[in-house]
Amino acid sequence: MLGFKELANSHSPSDVRPAKRAHVTGYVGIDTIDGSTEFLNSLKQVVEALANVFGYKDKLQPLRSFGPLLSWKSAAPGRSTMMAKLPTMRHENHPSLLLYKLGSLSEIDTSATDRIADILETNRDIHIIGPANSGKSRTMLEIACQDWALLFCCGYNGATSPWGSSDIADAVTVLYHRIHHIPGTDVRFKSDVELSSAPRPSRESTFQHWANNRRLVTHVFQVVLHARLVVLSYFQRTWKNSFAHLTEDDAKQQWVLLQIHPPMVDGQDVFHLIMRHMWWVDPDELRKRIVGLLRRFKAEEQVTRLMFDDVQALASKWNTAFGPNAQGEKKAEDLQSAQVTVGDEDLEILSRTVLFPIVESLISVLPPTTRIVFAGTKLSETRVKQLDLARHRQKLRTIVPYTNLGGKYSVDAVHALLVKYLGRDFVRAVPPRLRRDMYYWLPGRHGFSVTFIEFVLRLGPDSVARVLSNVVGKYTGTYLYPEMDDIPEMKLAPLIPSSEAGRRHLREQTPFMGDALNIVTTWLFNGRIPGVNDDAHALVALGFGVLVADVGLNAEHDRTVNLTENLAAASLVKLFSDHHQDYSVPAFLNRGLGQFKIYASSTGFTFEDFLNYCIFITYSPPEGAPLSDMFEFCYLPPSWANETARLISVFTRDNEGSDEPIFAHRDLTARLAWAASTMDETLRWFKLGASYSTRVPFLKPDTFMGADGVFGLYLLSSKQEVLGEFQAKCWSRKHGVEDIEKALFKLSYEGHYYTDSDEQIYAKRTAAVQAAMIDLVGGSKLPMNEVPIEAEPTMYPYSDDEPKLPLVRIFAAFEDTVEWPDMTPGALGRYPVARLSKKFMQTASALFPSFAKAVAQVAPKRAS
Repeated sequence: MLGFKELANSHSPSDVRPAKRAHVTGYVGIDTIDGSTEFLNSLKQVVEALANVFGYKDKLQPLRSFGPLLSWKSAAPGRSTMMAKLPTMRHENHPSLLLYKLGSLSEIDTSATDRIADILETNRDIHIIGPANSGKSRTMLEIACQDWALLFCCGYNGATSPWGSSDIADAVTVLYHRIHHIPGTDVRFKSDVELSSAPRPSRESTFQHWANNRRLVTHVFQVVLHARLVVLSYFQRTWKNSFAHLTEDDAKQQWVLLQIHPPMVDGQDVFHLIMRHMWWVDPDELRKRIVGLLRRFKAEEQVTRLMFDDVQALASKWNTAFGPNAQGEKKAEDLQSAQVTVGDEDLEILSRTVLFPIVESLISVLPPTTRIVFAGTKLSETRVKQLDLARHRQKLRTIVPYTNLGGKYSVDAVHALLVKYLGRDFVRAVPPRLRRDMYYWLPGRHGFSVTFIEFVLRLGPDSVARVLSNVVGKYTGTYLYPEMDDIPEMKLAPLIPSSEAGRRHLREQTPFMGDALNIVTTWLFNGRIPGVNDDAHALVALGFGVLVADVGLNAEHDRTVNLTENLAAASLVKLFSDHHQDYSVPAFLNRGLGQFKIYASSTGFTFEDFLNYCIFITYSPPEGAPLSDMFEFCYLPPSWANETARLISVFTRDNEGSDEPIFAHRDLTARLAWAASTMDETLRWFKLGASYSTRVPFLKPDTFMGADGVFGLYLLSSKQEVLGEFQAKCWSRKHGVEDIEKALFKLSYEGHYYTDSDEQIYAKRTAAVQAAMIDLVGGSKLPMNEVPIEAEPTMYPYSDDEPKLPLVRIFAAFEDTVEWPDMTPGALGRYPVARLSKKFMQTASALFPSFAKAVAQVAPKRAS
């Protein structure tokens, strides 16, 4: 390893510190640094500090012991409680998952190994995309633990964001306060380079300001890089000489911990101790010293990854201070040399933020094999693509997005976390209904679960319902248990503005909001992302941070939706839930119905969504609604035809410890429909309720099942569950008896998969779906037919057996397009048939003008 003298790189005179605005007449040479007592003393302090680093993993590990925490011992009497004998904890000791099981994330997230391997094995630079609290930083740490990586926490703030070194913040401060300059001149950093219209000389000065800024930034951030490399070299030396019993994997983890929590000496971290001597070193000599340091690392100790966390802090800073990028450099030279007028638009296109020159300054001296990883909340791909790393690397090197951060509907992971932090007895003691709510709302962003755990530990186990209600309420604006008291100190920013005025402002002031509504609504009704403008897709994926296409590294154009969490989804749906002229779900449906007779196929799909939405808003209120509000029974009307019903979200079978289902809630619904393309996906919907994390009231079954939609209703008087199946026929002309008879048979218990020509496949599928349906409403004693029915001869193989489950077949169409068949009992099977009621047609026509227009279009012309 290198000695003190060899590692020394630069030194400022003792009267020069970056804390005050200095004027230096010339750069300091390396000879001056090598013999500097001040610098050698700093190196000595660094070495002494590093000797204490190798216990960090234990010292920083949050909640090392789960029973009990040391803070419980000092808690005031009476603060330890009741339900699982679980003490509370003080505010300053709140839990953090950032470091928990560092380097062993797979122990609490079973998919972590594969996800990290995706990134480690790729030969490309990575842009980790995701909303706040989705696990980007934790993923970065896990990646860093696998290599000798340089990890820069760009969002470091000692008070509010304490993880990281102050080196990046110090460098930015030196630039912003114009402390640094080019020696022998008064050229200092200019953060607000003028781009607007001005006389020609000012335009030429823009390019000069950009060049000066770039030169200053390159020097300052190579000072930062040099400090990291010096400390890394001494860290590796200390490990091998004094802590050889530690494995290389352990040493790498300690190096990661050092970078996010560096040891302090006289109030400054070890990186700053090196940096403060370096501000005025000659840039060329500094660059040579960095290259020399890199060459002296052994092959297995080389820096293999350069990582920037919270990089949005740099990507949005000083928008006009730099330019041009690599592609625009030739254009910029041409604009200057050709003596032409440079337009404002040209300058705006060429301008870049500080992220561009920072990254360029570092990768220009690092080996070309060094991989780069970026992560940041609301960091657009456009900002990252501006970096053009190919200019310094292989021509085909590209930055690819990565969104698979795990934590999606992982009930097991949430359960494991609750057990770890709160204890198995505590989790077991939570009432079943409340436990279901916990498992429904907490999967997703790690911050949701951590906030819940923190406040339960702080307030005590009897506060579970109150804490959960506050977490949901403060993020979405709708409280699960309104009677519960607010928790003022729970500082959570709503994911979407909670006021209608705030949401309207967001909708009206944000470009592409119409496309965003299309994305959200398509996901709401189908669970997929439509093809839209890339900017609109980025708006949803990054701006709202909810619906992210899980492209991984192998399917860059896949637009399949992976919902990160129910909390954010409910908040985003709320953005479009009110009746606004342009930006609401009803307005979206109304526009779709407006295509009637023009785009028949797309209107048909919209009609299905329209019916799901109408059933939802009719039967989701707590008081329910009479069945007659939407349906009129026209065949075998049952005795319960006029009962009041509520829409089911989770059937009683899957509602542990209750004799009632979980009802759909209009204000909290995050997704309405489960769209299936195969029989296995269809069958999965019948089992969704057994998963605590998924509540989807409507099924859109695979094509061959026969129904367009399946849902469940709970009759409030009979206290029984009923399955409804509908076919949506948005016909524009009259259809005969044969079409209606065929549709009704396909909706019946016996008629599923009727259109499949392979009888064996038909029988297998039908039996599987029949079994799933019976199991879902298992044991229902609801009467179906009050008097014996004699089966009439029919072309369809209806069963002669009594009905096996409560099922209603719903044929939804415009009445004037239907020629109804013979309704003699027995002619159409043994299950009731309902159509859309006159009351519903009137109500829907009033709420949806396009629906009223379509009804009028198919109505027969009356003689005047």
